[in-house]
Amino acid sequence: MEVKENEICPGFLCPADGQCADVEKTSLYFTPSHYYALFRAITDVLLAIGNTEEIAKILLEPISQKPDWSKCLDRKNVWNQIRPAWFIAVTDLVKPLLPKTIKTTIDAIKTGASMYQAMSIILACFSYFWDCLDSTLYRVTSMIQDMLPSSTTPLSQSVLLQTLIASLYSELLKISAEKHAPKTQNEKKDEHSYPSTSVLFDGTNGTDGEIALALAEALCSIDEDNKHTDQIDEFLQQTKESVEVTDFEEKGSSRLEGSVQMCESLISDILTTDHGKQNLKILFHFVKNNDDWILQKLGTGEQDIEFTPNKIVRPKEPLLYTMFHIGCQPFDQVLSGLWVPDWLNLLQTPMGLSTEKVLAHINQRWEFRDINSPSLTTQDIQAINKVFSALKTIL
Repeated sequence: MEVKENEICPGFLCPADGQCADVEKTSLYFTPSHYYALFRAITDVLLAIGNTEEIAKILLEPISQKPDWSKCLDRKNVWNQIRPAWFIAVTDLVKPLLPKTIKTTIDAIKTGASMYQAMSIILACFSYFWDCLDSTLYRVTSMIQDMLPSSTTPLSQSVLLQTLIASLYSELLKISAEKHAPKTQNEKKDEHSYPSTSVLFDGTNGTDGEIALALAEALCSIDEDNKHTDQIDEFLQQTKESVEVTDFEEKGSSRLEGSVQMCESLISDILTTDHGKQNLKILFHFVKNNDDWILQKLGTGEQDIEFTPNKIVRPKEPLLYTMFHIGCQPFDQVLSGLWVPDWLNLLQTPMGLSTEKVLAHINQRWEFRDINSPSLTTQDIQAINKVFSALKTIL
């Protein structure tokens, strides 16, 4: 079933969180929209598992080579919803604090708060809920801040605040589009009778959609005329003092090589968000249909000529080919002479374990740790010494 973005899925008991959304398959090869979604997915995973060095080398260095790469970080473009995929992935890190922030601010407007007070409440919510966000947000925005060209001026000269406000602005626009009720005939007449200005905006009688739209417009000038300068500076100082990058996080992607459990744990963290589920599905679809390109990069593929991994649907192999191949490798490599096994090396690693791992496992047994135990017979001690000497000879 193909479900497009922002479209309600008709599936039975579907949680409507993006799990069922499939990659568009109207064409056989990738279009710009497919590459956009793929780049966003890759950035999302990189931010989840990468350390500072990996984020800088894999993400920031390539994007900084493009002209106008920092355009989305200028204060004049807070409202602009045409954003690069990497910036969308960064703003996704802000989403955990948006629901409470928006609800608190809209409720305050309904009870008579002014727009000035609403902006102050938003900054207070940012400060209060800051600990709910991943430390990666502060880390990556600080790195971008250091490489930002002088021609780009973010809100309050802070990439972090620009990212927070841009993410909140987009969410408010969605609420405005979803909850903006159609106007009655009387409301339309009143609309023509009175000028529509922010001065006359009355939040106490407005709908959630109207309030959300008014808040989004006010966000674009949240730092103008020094109205909230002290509160903004206090919040930015708080973020600077509260973020602490652990040694565990600085290990980056090398954590995945430690154990399967660690890999599963990090994947589970990504799957807790709606965008994470969809991004992992996009990456799985790419790997599944372009594994020949990945194998070539690993040096085990069939093709020697460079090619672009752009297949949306992998062409099906003939049944006869599938019967006698594992992937692209034929079954009869030994008989045909394509593979000459190193039997000595293979036989020295039974069950796929190296000699070091076998020795490590054996050392966990009490008999090998306490060879002088009275529970051991002379025959046992001879067997233990023989195993030890055999393993050490191989090492």
